[in-house]
Amino acid sequence: MAKKFHKSQRNIPELYNEVKQAFSFSLTPTAVKQLEKMAKSLGLSRSEFVEQIARGIWKLNLTTSEQSQPLSKN
Repeated sequence: MAKKFHKSQRNIPELYNEVKQAFSFSLTPTAVKQLEKMAKSLGLSRSEFVEQIARGIWKLNLTTSEQSQPLSKN
């Protein structure tokens, strides 16, 4: 996520050692709303939230139950 009051520069990494690229995921509207809600509660964009999950910054308790589980930060 960009620093406040700091304009991001194209093709220059900010938080990670590589430049982000655009990728596409197909999600239901319900999943997008939930992703947005979770990201917003952490003060992150959806994109940065997915990035942090993939990098292991946030741990998800993945179960087969329908109950939502809280996130825990590494």
